[in-house]
Amino acid sequence: MNGAFCLIRTAGGLACLVRHDKRFATSAPVTLMVRPERFQVARIAPETENRFEGRVRGTSFTGDRLKYEIEINDRDRVTAIVANRGEAALLAADDRVELGWNADDAVLFAAADAPS
Repeated sequence: MNGAFCLIRTAGGLACLVRHDKRFATSAPVTLMVRPERFQVARIAPETENRFEGRVRGTSFTGDRLKYEIEINDRDRVTAIVANRGEAALLAADDRVELGWNADDAVLFAAADAPS
């Protein structure tokens, strides 16, 4: 994806690096979206451009996938979907984890144009 990098700050204060090709006014409200399967989740996550610590708040097993609800802080929560590889230990509610994604994995929308 061509485009410039920008740093946005979430409502909870996370600084996230995003590559985008749209122009937004400085301090304009935007919506940051990352597909749930693009998150990397582990007790120690691989190096990514955006990486945060969080706590697992819920888990679901859906056969070939695991769905984790992760709380990063009081205002920032994400849903992550990872492949069920069997060999990795499953994460449980209240486990501390690292969550990451790369700048190219995120999409920015003007707050008014964001999909619901």
